[in-house]
Amino acid sequence: MEVPPHTSCSLLFEFESGRLIAWQSSPEAASDSEGHAQSAAADWGPDWANRLWQRREFQDGVAKLAEDGGAAAFELHDDLAGEPVRVEMTLLTSVDSGDVMLVKTIPHSERAEHRVDPLTGIPDRRVLSEVLDRAYQLAPSPAGALVFIDIDEFKPVNDRYGHLAGDLVLQTLTERWAAELRRHDLLTRFGGDEFVLLLAGDLDRPAAKRVAARLQARAADPVEVDGAELRVTISYGVALLGDYDSAEAVIAAADLAMYARKSPAGSSE
Repeated sequence: MEVPPHTSCSLLFEFESGRLIAWQSSPEAASDSEGHAQSAAADWGPDWANRLWQRREFQDGVAKLAEDGGAAAFELHDDLAGEPVRVEMTLLTSVDSGDVMLVKTIPHSERAEHRVDPLTGIPDRRVLSEVLDRAYQLAPSPAGALVFIDIDEFKPVNDRYGHLAGDLVLQTLTERWAAELRRHDLLTRFGGDEFVLLLAGDLDRPAAKRVAARLQARAADPVEVDGAELRVTISYGVALLGDYDSAEAVIAAADLAMYARKSPAGSSE
């Protein structure tokens, strides 16, 4: 049995049992020679999943997810798939399926850059989009909440203290926030001084806001840079996944809620 074509592939597993739930290759490889969509039962999925599960690096990634949650990644550098492959693993929660693991394999020929933010070491916005897309595929009204975070007035920090100091602030905040989260939650860097947090599980808006408030409090603690104490504040917005029908919609709603809180009227909420 051949492994899938040299193209990006996604596989979804039950986390506890390791049972393969679903698999899909990239859109370019998901149709036959006449342009008809391939069946979801195409037989490369179980074979590819079995090959991955037998790898020590994959088992190490599973162990990391079990202990820390979030995401893990590693590289396969041998001839398993004919070329180097990056394997990205993300733990998420589905009301219907319990804890599930999304695995993305990306051949070197398709990978222009990694999908982990090089500065903070956390997943980037592409990983967030994929996890959200999968959540909406699993259930029309998925559980969970999204928190959109923006660091207030961050540009003056870079202007006054330099970009190295700004980088240290971003790294420090990321570490603090990660320590406040559960293993199933997913913290991502959306870009610049913006972060998006996916809170897993069946929680309401007040519960999500309590988590966001903890992150806000941790952000207010000073960051020491060359003997100086830098202080920043953050604004955040919350949106529940179940109130929207797509990844784009829930991200936009959380972003809008964040900017509403930045306004003079919203800052008093």
